[in-house]
Amino acid sequence: MTEPITLALVGGALLTEGVRFLYDQAGELLRRRRERRDAAPTREPVAIELPAEVFDGQLVDPVLDDARLAQVEPALRDAWAQTAGYAQGIDPVEVTDRAALVRIDQLRVALEAALGQRITFRGEQRESSGVRITLRIDELWGSARTVDVGVLKGDLVIDETIGRATGDIVVVRADRIEN
Repeated sequence: MTEPITLALVGGALLTEGVRFLYDQAGELLRRRRERRDAAPTREPVAIELPAEVFDGQLVDPVLDDARLAQVEPALRDAWAQTAGYAQGIDPVEVTDRAALVRIDQLRVALEAALGQRITFRGEQRESSGVRITLRIDELWGSARTVDVGVLKGDLVIDETIGRATGDIVVVRADRIEN
């Protein structure tokens, strides 16, 4: 998890608007999960535009994967419930309240896990919102390719940890990269 202290640098008004947005998005994903619980899992594009006055950067062609959503649902549901007071204006968001910052960060992290992309507040000391790839290979015999796409849009951050590998590793292969 991100150190929630980075959220303290954002400011109360921005955090208040941001937690409302994150809370609403989490609620939409939880409703979708409830409605599709018995359906075959799908991967579908979702239209989520981060408010530019609150967040740094944009999500890049976000896709909602029902299987991934099912995995993160417990954490997303808990974080959504824990931030309800802030999102609905009942409890003020104070940048000095570490417990509030942790709850807001947990909501953000759960949404990031569901969408597979970073969500960064404006003014936060963190990479911009967008695509992130985390790769961990303990041991590899042969070859591995983690991302193989036609067009890669936006910024991409890759964190990789590779232990013992015998063979070829291609982290990203793209026909074209667009920013």
